[in-house]
Amino acid sequence: MPKDRLSDAACRNAKPKNASYKLADGGGLFLLVTASTESNPKGSKLWRYRYRIGDKENVYAIGAYPGIGLERARKERERARELVRQGIHPKLRRDDEYARNVAETEERARKTDSAFERIAREWLEQNPKGYVAGTLRAKRARLERHVFPKLGARPVAEITAAEVADVLDLIQNAGAWAAIHTKGDVVGVLRYAARKRLLDRNVARDVEIDSAPASESKRVLLPAELRTLIRTLPGMRALPETPLALHLIALTACRVGELCVAEWVDFDLQAGVWRRPAAKMKGRVEHVMPLSAQAVRVVNALHAITGAGRWVLPHRDKPGHSSHPARLRYAMRQVGLDAGASPHALRTTFSTWANERAFRPDAIERQLAHVEKDRIRATYNKSLLMDERRAMMQRWADYLDALEAGAEVIPLRVQAA
Repeated sequence: MPKDRLSDAACRNAKPKNASYKLADGGGLFLLVTASTESNPKGSKLWRYRYRIGDKENVYAIGAYPGIGLERARKERERARELVRQGIHPKLRRDDEYARNVAETEERARKTDSAFERIAREWLEQNPKGYVAGTLRAKRARLERHVFPKLGARPVAEITAAEVADVLDLIQNAGAWAAIHTKGDVVGVLRYAARKRLLDRNVARDVEIDSAPASESKRVLLPAELRTLIRTLPGMRALPETPLALHLIALTACRVGELCVAEWVDFDLQAGVWRRPAAKMKGRVEHVMPLSAQAVRVVNALHAITGAGRWVLPHRDKPGHSSHPARLRYAMRQVGLDAGASPHALRTTFSTWANERAFRPDAIERQLAHVEKDRIRATYNKSLLMDERRAMMQRWADYLDALEAGAEVIPLRVQAA
């Protein structure tokens, strides 16, 4: 049967008539020009391929002209003819390919929708554990730095324990605590994914960290170190609020993260208290802290620097954001103490000092914002210990002043770790 009898001009110039008609190109391919109707006065031009399998004649719809031009229609004809030789109906093959394309598209969408980074950001946004802002910021930073580059595009259901272990091994080379915290982040993301029915098993739980460092909470600063710290702060090379912030941590034994998210509305200096709402607290319990006279002076000095804004410690590179705890940790390294002398060590030092001077444990624990598991005792402590704690914090502030002045003081019995 002769082929390729049509031309582009013939296809382009074909006009509709009162009845449909065909323009044959040969080899079973023809252009069907449909009749002009009221709803479609220009008619349509449709490529069709006539073929026979067995004793039955069939027509395969290739598509419409000019969307499918003459050359492409001929290529489709040859492709269809090859299938017919194999006894395969072209339409069935096209339907199979369409179904396969749909399935592949859906699979790509599924993988994208369940990618680790997407689920992790959703987990952070929804914050199902109610983490405070500073904790969320730290988790986001660890995931973006360590995990997303390796696992971000992986569907959560396909992530293996070995992949998680590889990521944590790389982090542990830089620091075991970072690996421990990052593992907790990954476990949290996958736990959230499991609740969304995106996976059956949280593989991150099976990954072990080879070794954990000694907790920084065991580090206690000796009196000489405290003296060095307090005397070094005024001349520290840093933003003016940074040494004041470290001094306030020393005077209050607060957590670094709690100070970083502190707002000026949290302070009542006339009453001499710092109120921290439950949303900002590690234990999710509101905390009211009495301030010594020295602490009030430091807060006033801070207010002179940052009091025009919302945050006590604003982020200097991100307007509207609070500072990051790492800023104070890095600043404390300038003091010249060993690596274990972090701001957190000031809490442990205060606790050691207070216990050695026989202050009531309930008052010490309440001052440190350690959550009492017994609800009855927690209520008692909250309602009755403010005066006791205020006296304790004033004595602590006086102790620090005495150290700074060089007075002889009773040393702590706990030695540096």
